[in-house]
Order: sequence, then C-alpha cells, then structure tokens
Amino acid sequence: MTASAIDYALDGARRAIARLGGTSDPRVIAHAAAEAAFWIAAVDEGLGGKAERGAYVEARRQGAVDDLMTGIRFVRNASVHSELARIAISAGGLTIPFTVPFSIPVIPRWIDEAPPSGYESQRRSYMRELAGKDVVPTLERAADWLAQYQSGDG
Repeated sequence: MTASAIDYALDGARRAIARLGGTSDPRVIAHAAAEAAFWIAAVDEGLGGKAERGAYVEARRQGAVDDLMTGIRFVRNASVHSELARIAISAGGLTIPFTVPFSIPVIPRWIDEAPPSGYESQRRSYMRELAGKDVVPTLERAADWLAQYQSGDG
C-alpha cells in the first residue's frame, strides 16, 4: 500500500468518524462506523509488504493497539459478511445551566456482546478493546496510531 493510498484511506476513515458525531440516526451511525472500520482495517492489512509485515506487527504490539486493530477487523468482517456494525445508542447527560432549545447528544457505543463467529480471535479482541466502549474514541485511536506509524512516529 503506497503512502498516498494510506493517506486516502485514513482520510476516508476520518470522514466516516466525523459523520458519527453529526447525527442521531442509527442507520447513519451504523453505516459510518462500518465504513470507518473498513478503511482502518484496509490500512492495517496493507501496511508493510511481506518483508516488513513482522516489523509492523511488532510495532502494533508495542503500541498497545494489537487487540484494537484486530477488534476493528472483526467489526469490518461482520459488516461485510454477516451484518452491519451493531451499535448501542444512548443519550448523553444534560448539564445545567442549559440553553433553550437544547439537544441531547447521542453517544454510540459498541455492543457489549459479540456473537460467536468464524473469527474467534478477532471476536476476543473485540470483547477486550471495543465491547461497551464509545465508538468514536476507539476509531479515532486506531486512525491516529496508523497515521503516527505511517509517518514514522509509531
């Protein structure tokens, strides 16, 4: 994967992540999360040619993102092969004072449980790194780490 392809893919992931904050529509949220997972997984799988793959995998482990990337791959695979990313949506808390009219922010979270699948190691990583957590910060963390790695800082 060339540097420009990585840049385009990370831009696609960041645009999808940005759409997550701009809506309360569960379908748009699920689509945007699945798209971001697709782009992140594409970069993750494409980084490092065969000769460099071992170094990339080691950097992932040292960066404490191994389970995160594998969990995101689980979301991507589930979205592609069986179902769109399932996300629990909850309303954020209100603070006082507030202005009128006011809106209640929507907080998308990954579902707490992932069904058994043919990707059991990915499922376990999902349960460790994503289950029950806010969607946006987990995707941002993955995209940020990939960008740092690609720039030589990871």
